[in-house]
Order: sequence, then structure tokens, then C-alpha cells
Amino acid sequence: MTPLETNRQRLRTYFRQYDPAIGDPEAQVVPRTTIHLRGYDFHLPTTMVKRYPSLQEGSLTSFSCVNGDENPTRGPDANVTMDSVLEKRLMQIRLRHDFEYWCYKCVKIQDKLSKQLIPFRLNYGQRLAAHAYETQRLEGCPIRVIICKARQWGGSTVTQMYMLWLQLYHYKRWHSAIVSQFKNQAINIRSMLSQVISNYPTCVPRFHLSGFENLSNTKYIVERECKIQVSSAETPDALRSFDFSMLHLSEVGLWKSTPARSADDLVQALYSTVPYVNGTFIVMESTAKGIGTFFHKNWLAAEEGDSLLQPLFVPWFALELYAKFRHENGGQTIARDEEGLPVSALDNPEKFFHSLNDYQKAQWEQGATLEGIAWYAETQRGQQYSDYVMRSEYPGTPSEAFQTKSNRYYDALQVENCRKNCHQPIFTGNLRGDAEKGEASLHHLQLTDRHSPNDELQIWIRPDDPNKASISDRFLVVTDIGGLGPKADWSVISVFDRQSLTRPDGTLERAATWRGHIDHDLLAWKAAQIAKWYDNALLVIESNTLETKDATRITENGADHFFTVIDEIAPFYSNLYMRSCAPEVAGDPPTKRYGWHTNVRTKYLAYDQSRASLRDNEFTEHDHRCCDEMDWLEIKPNGSIGAIVGQHDDIIDTTAIALYISTREMAPPKIRLPHQHKPRNNSGGIASF
Repeated sequence: MTPLETNRQRLRTYFRQYDPAIGDPEAQVVPRTTIHLRGYDFHLPTTMVKRYPSLQEGSLTSFSCVNGDENPTRGPDANVTMDSVLEKRLMQIRLRHDFEYWCYKCVKIQDKLSKQLIPFRLNYGQRLAAHAYETQRLEGCPIRVIICKARQWGGSTVTQMYMLWLQLYHYKRWHSAIVSQFKNQAINIRSMLSQVISNYPTCVPRFHLSGFENLSNTKYIVERECKIQVSSAETPDALRSFDFSMLHLSEVGLWKSTPARSADDLVQALYSTVPYVNGTFIVMESTAKGIGTFFHKNWLAAEEGDSLLQPLFVPWFALELYAKFRHENGGQTIARDEEGLPVSALDNPEKFFHSLNDYQKAQWEQGATLEGIAWYAETQRGQQYSDYVMRSEYPGTPSEAFQTKSNRYYDALQVENCRKNCHQPIFTGNLRGDAEKGEASLHHLQLTDRHSPNDELQIWIRPDDPNKASISDRFLVVTDIGGLGPKADWSVISVFDRQSLTRPDGTLERAATWRGHIDHDLLAWKAAQIAKWYDNALLVIESNTLETKDATRITENGADHFFTVIDEIAPFYSNLYMRSCAPEVAGDPPTKRYGWHTNVRTKYLAYDQSRASLRDNEFTEHDHRCCDEMDWLEIKPNGSIGAIVGQHDDIIDTTAIALYISTREMAPPKIRLPHQHKPRNNSGGIASF
């Protein structure tokens, strides 16, 4: 397709309009079946058509025997003809099966432009959310979703309406709670329910919302015996005595941790009030507000499939408010063409497409429309917003939503591009020898599934792949020595594969990561085991000194344990990295010392090389934790480089060192012929400083 054809297709995807009374022919929320009824094609939920088979024949006879149990709140019929009775039963039963139809028929919301109460027609993002909820419900699963919000797309509205729909039409005594950062925010969300109930249409049985037991935080749906409670993250204890079936946790990314209670503890306590059974509902939603937070960690776990929560993100460009469209009626409505699509306000869309800058091209690749990209540029220019502010307020991807502060070290788009190669490891466990330490630990190395969060090896590339050619100087292993306590820096052993560097366009590629908190003598043997298993790789051990700007961190970790590690393994593992040092006496030759010496100069050398390699696509990362650390690495006020408060930079430390050594110091890898296999000497690597 041409760019303009692609753009129109995107306009149709995001902003198409349809009649919810007939049904969405594209079946975006639930699977639908088309039936011909009373001269019209209706797109009804497939579950409903299967329940009432005569619908496929265009007949309403299935409803002639429907009693009040199908709709417990059904009132007396106003008309007396059989057709009108059957049609009314069809409508009432459809309210139970078709969430989109119920929203349009029974829910009134305030329009953002005209401020009038209008029928609730689900927009693109809301349809995605409803699809996530309905898919899990129809599969008979507990509903669990985490939503990273772009602004103003109505995520809280569709979530609250869906919870109300379950209470009105599916479950009695199905109590719910809304928990936000502040109680007033939760009350504001609940006020939407009061508005819906008070404006419920008279053509269907109505419901009533009342107080409950003089509790100011609790409302009660009389006909359904359902309680709706509100609370705040600051005062959650009132919820503990209740039995909930549904939780709406709003703006979790803003919940503050205190010495007495963390956001993690609070959410887990709330989770415990909801049984894990079919029909229960937990939605955690928030704007991102930075990385390394409880919400960010839960989002990453959901993306990786390591959580019960299904991730949902809606980008800014899927919202009609954020695009250059023509308006009418004094700006209160968006003008639409004969297909019902918004009318572009761009004078020459094709010319605009060919004028896109690099970031705008990235937005186009993300899926933005030309009208959206034009609005974004105009808004940034008019408001004088920085790139950081715009991407925080209007993220096009989760990575943009979760970006850190504006003084970040790595470019956000380059990190996002690096993330594209991240995936689950092919193996998670550990590497064992004949012993835990000592020379015997290097014998008969084999993988084992036994591991713990404090002693875990993740592998993406094995050294013994029979499909790989034999390469000289193929693997590089870098070790960063951390602390032992749970809040100390991690000890990290990173393995890198240099095989593709035999090609001009090759990259350094992560092969494995070990991370944990173990005694430093055991860490020494762990590093030697991994290096030996990876074809007797060059083993680089970082030596931190008080010359660095990380002296505080070293002190917190219990001093520099480099010499402990070296003394343990040097007699038994020979391929250790060594650097040249200036002589202590003038005229003497340079000396050699073990390890990478981290000081102000070498740290910047390593990190500058890593940033250049990231920019030039010279590095392939598979471990998302390294990309997380790239995202929260910042330039401090004193000019030093380090992670944001509360986070670590141990994996990216080893990566930066590896990129420097592989690029600047190691010989290029070469394919080895059978007669070229020789035992390694004991010299190790030689640095230039």
C-alpha cells in the first residue's frame, strides 16, 4: 500500500464508527455471528447465537419460552403483541451477552468536547480493554489485566463499566472495590456508576444505588445485593474485613511506599481478598511514572508471560483528541466523511509524509497516523515541551511510557530498538562441577535446573551448539563483584558471543547472564566455571577502587573483594584478563596486573563505547534486565554515571566493559580450521593501560 492508503487504513482501525445496536462487524471485542432479522443484518455475540439457535434462521421463537431466570430483573412488558414481547426479550437478553451493546444502550457519559451526556460508544482503546476482559471471562478464567495508560483514552471508564455490567447481569453479591492513590480519586471513579444508574433508560428494568450500613465509603446495588467500596492507597486497612470479587486498582504507579508499607505489600494484601475463581476481576492500571517502580516490575513480568496479569497498552495516536482533524459545530464535534472517518486537517498529507524527521518516521513505524504526527509536532512546538515531557505525556510504546528522567545516559529510542531482540532464555538454572569450589569445581561441568533468585544462570546461546563453527577468541566473560545483602549490588557474570564479528556487519551478542548474592570465594569459582564452559573464554574481573566516584557504593558492598576472587582462581584458570600498568619506578618496564581497573577515566571509556555501539547497532542484547538498567542509567549532577536512586547498574556495567574490551583490545575472532586448534597459553588478555 502507498503511505496514504496505509494512513487511511489506520484511520479506519482507530476511529471507525459503527452502530452498536447492529453490532461491530469486525468482532473486535467478542466473536460475533451475522444473522438476518427483521430485514437487517445483526452482528450478535456468537455465545448468544449458540444459546438461541433459532436466531440463525432469523426467528425469535427461541425467546417464546424464556422465563425470568434469564434476566432476573425483567419487569412487565408494556405492549401486548407477541412480536413486541419477543423483541423486548431479545433486547434484554442481549444486554447480558453483549457488553458493547449494553454500553451504548444503557450507559450515558460526558462527551469530552461538547460536555453533553451521550451514549457510551467504545473507542479503539476501550474495545481493546473490553476484548481482554471478555476473552478471559468467556474462557472461564479469572480476569486479570494490567493497563499502562496513555492519557485520556477512558481506561478507568471502560473498566468501571465492565465491573458494573458483571454485577448487574452476571453475578449477585459480587462485591467490588476501587482503590486509588487518594480517596477522592476513587470516589470520582465511583461517581460514574452513580451517574449511570441515575440515568438508566426507562425501557429496561432499572436498578437502584443506595448507602450501606451508614458506611460513607460503600454503596449498594439493591436489586443485585452488590457492594461497591472505595478506598485509598494511604488508608487501605478498611478493606481487609470485606469479601471482594473485583478490584480496580487505579494509578498504582503513583502509590507511595513508606517504611511501614510498600506498594508491593499493599497490592498483595488486596489481592488476597479476591479468590482465584472464574469471574473474579482484578485490573491494575496507571500512567507509567518512571521505571523500577512496583508497577513497572509488574508490567515487565506481564510482558514476559511471568504473571497472571495480561498487559494492555494503548498509544496516544489511537485517540481522536490527539490528531489534526477538522471540527464543526463550533469545535464540539469532529467532521466525518461519507465512510464515517474523521476529515483530515492536513493540506497536503503526501508532502507531509515525505517531510518526516527521524523521530516522526519512528512514530509512523509505531503505527501513528499522519494527522496524529502533525498534532504531536504542533503540540510540542506550541507548548515548548521537551522530548522527554512529550514522550512521558504521550507515549507511543510502553518503553516511552516507562522512560526515566531527562538526564538519561542512553537514548530512549536506541534502548527501545535494543529491546526488540530481548526474549526468554533457552535455559534457566545453574552450572555445576564435581565440587562447589576448588580445582574439582572445574571438572565435569554440566547444567542443572537447581537455582534460586540469589544464584541463577540464564542462557541464550550455548557454547556447544553443533551448528556453530569453531571460532578463535569467540567468548568473553565479564564479572562484576557485588555485595551479599539483599539491598546490596548484585554480583554479575555476563557472557558475550563474538562469533558474528567475523563478518563486517557483525555484533557482540549476549550469550548468558549469571546474577546473585553469594560469598565472594564461591563467586570466583562460579566465574571460572562459566568461563571454562564457554570454550575457556577470556575472563575479565572488574576491580573497583576508591579512585572511582562509586566509593560510597563500594563501601556499602563491604569494600573491594577483587583480590579475594583473583587469589581463589588464578592458579587454576589461566585465561584471565590482565592490564598494563605504569611502573612505580621511572625507567622500569610496565607491569601487568589482573583485572579491569575501574576509575573515572576507564568507566567513561567503557560507557562511551557502549553508547556508540548501541547507536551503531553493534550490540545484540537478549536480557531485558540489561535494557532496564540502560533505561534508568543517568548522568548525576556531579557528572558521574549511575542508576537512578533505588536501582542497580551491575549488568550494564559488565556490558559496557565487554563492549570496550571486545572492540578495542581483543583480536578479531576467526574461523578455526581443524589443524589450527592449539591449547591456550597462560598470558591472558593485555590491556593498553
